[in-house]
Amino acid sequence: MDKNSSCSHIACTVTFQDLKAEFNYSISVRPHITNVGAFGEAYIVQTCTLPPSAPPPVTKEPIPIQGAHLSNTEAEFAFSEDMFNDTNGEITHYDVLVSEDQEVAKCRQPKTWKEAHSRSPVPCYFATPSFWTPFARDPSGAEAKRSLACVSNDLRARCVLGSDTTCGPGRCNGPLKEGITYAVWIRAYTAGGYRDSPPLYTTTKKANGNGVSKISIEAFTMSIMCFLPLFITK
Repeated sequence: MDKNSSCSHIACTVTFQDLKAEFNYSISVRPHITNVGAFGEAYIVQTCTLPPSAPPPVTKEPIPIQGAHLSNTEAEFAFSEDMFNDTNGEITHYDVLVSEDQEVAKCRQPKTWKEAHSRSPVPCYFATPSFWTPFARDPSGAEAKRSLACVSNDLRARCVLGSDTTCGPGRCNGPLKEGITYAVWIRAYTAGGYRDSPPLYTTTKKANGNGVSKISIEAFTMSIMCFLPLFITK
């Protein structure tokens, strides 16, 4: 018997650790008398399947990605498949939740994109369809990736928020508001519950009066500065 077991009179208790949920286990016993021969024949005393539960706390966080390729109503982020541990059961699907930064703690009943963006500040909403995963290994997963403009391999997904301009009344990855700081977090599900990642924060670009974003103005200004000496030397 090891340190995770104890015996009293005719009963023994054994504790098994680090077992994974949704696996079938058989527990067998082989009798042995100290200093007398070999172990006896094994017999099964119990079989069981560990039930799934919510994923354990995450060890990694989603990452915001900045870039000139994004429009004023888009934001980009990345997260890895191993951000959520599958010890408590297989990760079956994900949700991406979005809100304005000050609304994170109020997210009890997520809205649709259309309903959320009719309010100010923007409350939390689902940016993904139901039962979404960007890590699908089969062709049916292609539609899930397109719904959030995701590029992914087996371990990491890079997705664009605000890429769908054809939103209806249901879940949708519709355009974000300009110049707003959004919180974005991932919700992972098992058959026994879900766990949220910590939120990342990202601010959309804001256009000036002519509809040109600040980053475009800065890039244009830099190009003038770079070419100006050429005009002076001629």
